[in-house]
Parts: sequence; structure tokens; C-alpha cells
Amino acid sequence: MENANKREKTNKLYVSEAFYSTQGEGSHMGYPSVFIRTGGCNFKCEGFNCKLESPKDGTILTGCDTIYAVNAEHFKDTWDVYNTWAELVNELNSLLPAELLYTKEKIDIVFTGGEPMLHHRNPIMLATIEYFISRGHEVWFETNGTIEVDFNKYPIYRECNFSLSVKMSLSGEPEEKRWKPDVVNEYIKNTDDSYFKFVMSKDNLEDESYEIFDFLDMIPFYAPVYCMPLGGNRDDLTTNAKAVFDFAVDHGFRYSDRIQIRVFGNLKGV
Repeated sequence: MENANKREKTNKLYVSEAFYSTQGEGSHMGYPSVFIRTGGCNFKCEGFNCKLESPKDGTILTGCDTIYAVNAEHFKDTWDVYNTWAELVNELNSLLPAELLYTKEKIDIVFTGGEPMLHHRNPIMLATIEYFISRGHEVWFETNGTIEVDFNKYPIYRECNFSLSVKMSLSGEPEEKRWKPDVVNEYIKNTDDSYFKFVMSKDNLEDESYEIFDFLDMIPFYAPVYCMPLGGNRDDLTTNAKAVFDFAVDHGFRYSDRIQIRVFGNLKGV
């Protein structure tokens, strides 16, 4: 911790939002969790076609359902800035129900985005991970699987797990940018419970299924596969859910819904 304290004086961590909720997706769906949504992303994913008005100039922006965490140009002024790991840890602990702080019930800590692995060298993030793991929490990252991590230099990430949301052509991003099988394989090889989470839609199901198998054929290490319907709102989620569910069942994959969308629609902080 002392080294982290010394280095972090020249570092900042930008966080779009932090909140306590229930994990709505993937293998820990239903688990109580604290989410840290970091600011910034290496993708735009305009193919997901979610819309949001810019607080900067009123422009209607297109992208994923967390544009406000992705687009630094238009939203950076709305992000919180943490200058030390202690500031961030204190904020996250303040979000927890008081009765959970000193009991055996250890909620998950989930770094999401944006793309949280853009910050994986940040000493504030590293010290925060160390703090929660040392107290028995599981630490998860929701990532697009394109940011290379040196697991020897940063061994703390071997004690984390990753929801690998590898992007398909529906995202609108070029394949050479969104597919990094060597990077993904290192995440799987170096962790215990990481898994794939593929976002699929009813209208593009056939093309997406070919893409999923093409990508999985590049990965020698096994990880569970979750198929999740596209949907930034209840209507879109419902439209895509049945077809994606059937695809998952037919191919022996796991199905993931999006509890937060079912319950709250497209609200932030849930």
C-alpha cells in the first residue's frame, strides 16, 4: 500500500458513477454488488444504436447504453475524479448497507465501464482491488477483452475474474479492433471463473452465431459462454430475448438476461 500511496499522487481515476445494486447479468446474476463505472472506452459501438443527448452541446450521440461513461469529449465534466485509493474505497464502503460491512456476507466489487481495463495500471485501481480482495470480496471486471494485461507484472489480476463481452459486428466496430483472441486467452488462462458474454439480437442472430463460433475456435482455453439479448430498454430486450434464449438452449450455452433493464428500464445507477 505504501508504494501505491506514493505513486497515486500523480494519478487520477475518473469514475462515471458508483452504486450499490444487484448484478443483472452473467454468472453472478442476482448477487449484491458495488459497481464502479470508470470513464472512457476504446470503442464507440454505434451499431448498438442507443441515443443520448450531450450535456455539452445538445448533440444526439449514438452508441451503447452507457454512452455517458464512454464519451469523454461530451461527458468527462460529469465524471467524478479520485486522487487517492482511500477516497475511492471510502466512497464505495459508504454505499454498502451498514450491516454488511463486518459480517460474513461479502458483496461483489464490479469494475465496469466504459472500458475499465484502460485503467488497469492505475495505482488507485490497483490499491482498491488489493483492499477489497484482502477483505474477502470477489472482484470482477466487465471488459471487451481487447486490453492486454501483464499478469506477471500485475499478479493481483489473477485473483480477479472477468466477464469477457467480446464485441460482434453488430457493434459497428471493425473486426481487427474488437477481436483480440491472444489477449482474451490470457484472461482465461490466468483466472479461475472468467466467462464470455455475447450480446445478440433477433434480427442478426444467424450472422452473430457464425461469428461466435469463429471467435471461440481461436481460443484454446475453455470458458463458459453466456448469450445475452441486446436491449437498452425493456421493449428492445423483450424483442430479442426469446430468440437468444432459444439459441443458447439449442447450442448448449448459458442464457443471461439483463435484470436491471427488466426492473428499471434504462435508468442509470442500477
